[in-house]
Amino acid sequence: MGKLRLSVLAVFVLSAVLFAGYTVHQKLLLDTTPPVITCETDELTVSVEDGSDALLEGLTAWDDRDGDLTGEIRVASLSRFNAQRQRTVNYVVFDAAGQPGQAQRTLTYTDYTPPRIYLRQALRFASSGQTGSDGLTVLTAAEDCLEGDLTAQVKYSAEDGLYYREIGTHTYTLQVSNSAGDTRSLALPADVVDSADSTERLRAYPLLSEYILYTQKGQPADILGDVIGVEQSGTQYDLTKPFNGVASYPSALVASGEAPDSAQVLARLRQSVTVTGEPDYTAPGLYTVQVGYRYLSGTGTAAQAVEAETKLYVVVEE
Repeated sequence: MGKLRLSVLAVFVLSAVLFAGYTVHQKLLLDTTPPVITCETDELTVSVEDGSDALLEGLTAWDDRDGDLTGEIRVASLSRFNAQRQRTVNYVVFDAAGQPGQAQRTLTYTDYTPPRIYLRQALRFASSGQTGSDGLTVLTAAEDCLEGDLTAQVKYSAEDGLYYREIGTHTYTLQVSNSAGDTRSLALPADVVDSADSTERLRAYPLLSEYILYTQKGQPADILGDVIGVEQSGTQYDLTKPFNGVASYPSALVASGEAPDSAQVLARLRQSVTVTGEPDYTAPGLYTVQVGYRYLSGTGTAAQAVEAETKLYVVVEE
């Protein structure tokens, strides 16, 4: 019995020694030190036109076992803008043991502009038109310098008078945001005109290439250069391109017997239009400008002055 006890004790001691040795060996093999990302500077300045590689400039990564991991650094996330319109870039790199090394720095864009909303046509509707949202949702487009086309992200709301085509001016509000948390919101006055007014079919509304113009503080917008023709009785006469199936100029633009080319007609139109409500280019904000055109319809004593105005919205950015 004594020999048996000694044998059991010897086996137990040997097992304990082997287990302790195995545990120490495993700890020696276990990688518990994460890789380290080093930044040349805590602040990064890039252009919105730069590729994603620009976000990785000035970074290196080193692991005590795996060595240089610079090529494995990835952008983990980009924060939304802070009050100074800066973002935080979070970086991560993994070693062979799956341990993450992390770092962050502040990102500033040199040429960032907020997302921009555009209108495909004038905000002018006939009172006899279909009520509801039909025709409102297709009016807009949106572009962002960071993400490109944001048209599908545009949200809109309209006062009841616009939905039900009540004659008068009503507010049409548009809003779009990008992933950086920057939001553009525009509250635009829209007109509903009286379809029963016999003069309405005679009105020649200035046709514009853009119905929302964006400009920087201190830089006047080229409003006259935005005029490209007229719209009369539902037909658009764009003087910057060949008429599609239109045989001649409307009488609102060219007197009977005249045969000028389109460039001459456009130059004369731009000289004739009036601009009411000049924006204050020293103060960022949204401004509504009335671009008007007046001509004489008919001849002799039957001639009557016909006037029409198109709303242009000018956004002065900081």
